[in-house]
Amino acid sequence: MKWEGIAYGLYPDVVCHFSMKSGLLISGVMIGLASCKPTNFVGRYELRHVSKTSMEVKNDGTFEFTQINPNPYLHPFEHPDEYYFTTFGTWTAEKKTLTFNSFKDSIADRQPEIIFSKEITRPIDKPRPSPMFLDSDGSRFTFYDIFGDTVNILFVQSPDSNRYSALHRTMELADWPASYADTVEFYFYGYKPFTFIRTDKVRREIGIKLYPEYRYSVFNDIVFRVTRRKIKRNRITLTKRN
Repeated sequence: MKWEGIAYGLYPDVVCHFSMKSGLLISGVMIGLASCKPTNFVGRYELRHVSKTSMEVKNDGTFEFTQINPNPYLHPFEHPDEYYFTTFGTWTAEKKTLTFNSFKDSIADRQPEIIFSKEITRPIDKPRPSPMFLDSDGSRFTFYDIFGDTVNILFVQSPDSNRYSALHRTMELADWPASYADTVEFYFYGYKPFTFIRTDKVRREIGIKLYPEYRYSVFNDIVFRVTRRKIKRNRITLTKRN
C-alpha cells in the first residue's frame, strides 16, 4: 500500500513531496523531511570579489538584494544610470531552485544621514583632497556607505558656480571654505547627489552615511539554481557566506 502526502515547511508556498510505504520506519520519514527543509537556503549570498553585491535570503520567506559594485571609471564624472540600489521581496523554493519576486509597492528611499558633526578647534592637518585653498574656517566632509566604508567623492559644486575635483581621480573627503556659498552639492558614483546647506560659519568635521536607492519590481519570477552553497542565474553566481 502506498500513501502520498505533502509536508509543509515554514512557508505556505514551500512544499516537499514524499511517499511512504507500509513498514517504513518513522526515523526514515523524519530524515526525509529534514533534507527538504526550506531553511537550508536561508543565509547571505555574495557576488565573488564584490561582497557588497549580495542576496540575503531570510527565514521569514523574504529577501533583500543589494547591488553595490566598484566604480570602473578613471575620470570623476557622474553616471546617473548606474546608481546602486536595493530591493525587497519574497522567495519560494522548489526542488533545487529559488524564485524571487520584488515587492510591487514602492518603498521610500532612505535619505542620507549625518552620523557625526564635530566642531573643529584645531588646524586641519590631514592631506587635502585637491589643490584648492582651504580657509581657516572651512569644514571637512566624509561620506560612508552602509558597511561603514568611505564613499569617494567625484566632485563638489555650489549654485554660485564654485566647483572643484581632483585630477583623474576621486576624493576620499572634501573641504568647503566658509567664504564659499552656504549651499553645496556633492557628487558620487553610484549615489544621487547630496545637498548640504550650512546654517552657520562654525568649522566642523561632518560624516554622512549614504544609502542605495530603493527599486521595486526588480525581480519578477526570477529563478536562481541552487548548487551546494551557491545560487546561479545565467553568468551570475552568488556564494553563501560562512
